[in-house]
Amino acid sequence: MATAARFDLDVRQFDVSNAFLYSDLKKDHPVYVQLPQGFVELGFLEPGESSTMIAKLDKALYGLRESPLLWYNEISQTLQEAGINRTDEEPCVFTNGKILALVYVDDILILSPRQEKKAVNDLVQHLQSKYDLREEKFKWYLGIRVVRDRPNRKIYLCQDAYIEKIARKFKLSDSKLRIPSIPITTIPLVKYTGQATKEKIKAYQERVGSLMYIAVMTRPDIARATTQLSRFLTNPSLEHLEAANQCIRYLYSTRFLAIEYDGAHEGEVLVIASDASFGDDIETRRSSQGYVMTLFNGPVMWKAGLQDTVTTSTTEAEILSLERTTKESYALDRLLRDISLDLGPLKIYCDNLQSIRLVVEENQRITTKLRHVDIQNMWLKQEFKKVFFARLIGVVSLIFVASIVIRNVVRCVATIALVVAAFVLSRAITFGAFASFARALFAPGAVATLVIA
Repeated sequence: MATAARFDLDVRQFDVSNAFLYSDLKKDHPVYVQLPQGFVELGFLEPGESSTMIAKLDKALYGLRESPLLWYNEISQTLQEAGINRTDEEPCVFTNGKILALVYVDDILILSPRQEKKAVNDLVQHLQSKYDLREEKFKWYLGIRVVRDRPNRKIYLCQDAYIEKIARKFKLSDSKLRIPSIPITTIPLVKYTGQATKEKIKAYQERVGSLMYIAVMTRPDIARATTQLSRFLTNPSLEHLEAANQCIRYLYSTRFLAIEYDGAHEGEVLVIASDASFGDDIETRRSSQGYVMTLFNGPVMWKAGLQDTVTTSTTEAEILSLERTTKESYALDRLLRDISLDLGPLKIYCDNLQSIRLVVEENQRITTKLRHVDIQNMWLKQEFKKVFFARLIGVVSLIFVASIVIRNVVRCVATIALVVAAFVLSRAITFGAFASFARALFAPGAVATLVIA
């Protein structure tokens, strides 16, 4: 969506009806089924035969373990026949250098420049010759509302309908309930020493499971909260349940908050920020870490979680976080280059000067008894020297975050439970709106209106 906003691409959405049924089953793994009711009435069998006969399947069916893979192979082959090849980095992204096809099970998006309309029509005809293909208006995708302001080259992604659905499901949509300003309490959550009932465990798991999808898709501001809540899935206390409810109430009160991709944005195209919070898990003393990557002023990748091992200093924790962020940025860079988008040198923001010195300066070496930290530090040194990482001689790839804006953005998503004022500011910037609070208000038939409150 970020590239569609930037380059003003046409976006067409299609759905394949009964997609799995188009795939042939492998002959070396036959599948037999009992005949369903109706075969006698349709004249395929004599009365009484349906109860004694079985049939061998030639095509895949919904419910078979191999059906998703067979369908993926089928649609991949069909696209390749049309000259649309799979990218090396992402198996569900296909391109021929001009047209971009995104496949998510039976949902297909085709992105292209305006001048490629004939080529897109030829591709659609090729797909229609094989499948029952239905074109849909590009308003919803995977449960995400899509609002496009094409004249201003902006695209908004919002999950307001899904949030309303889960809030009603858990009876948390009442306007009389207290509206939280942040997604989770700043008081650390600890393990429950008692034993939760099966009913409470199920209720808690349902809430956290609902939050996970939102956190992954469109709401980086609850990534850290969801990560924290996920640590208590097997034995939650009432405090944990209330924390999950708070996160849902927070989402409901900000349900119109949308990711904004601004194609006219004149600032940095790709911003990558890494952060760690040293030893903040009070039970294991492991450090939180995370990253945020924004493309054309909107977040495209983010992650928050605990580090695998205990570190003994802030610098060690930052080194581990930088190593993970660098590897993930490589993956994003490869994908962007696969779709012919080369953004030049990679720059990663870090707010720890000592960590940057350890990577950038030749004679600096971390003093640690943790061998894996030393190894990762040396790997970062190696990557910093590579042309692949810097791409241009003299370009500094690790940059100290002097800006409170960028620093708080990554903290908001990944590590620290910020106070309300800092959190709200960081959230607004993370979502692409430079204001204390931004909401994309969706009216029926209207384009998004950005309201600064």
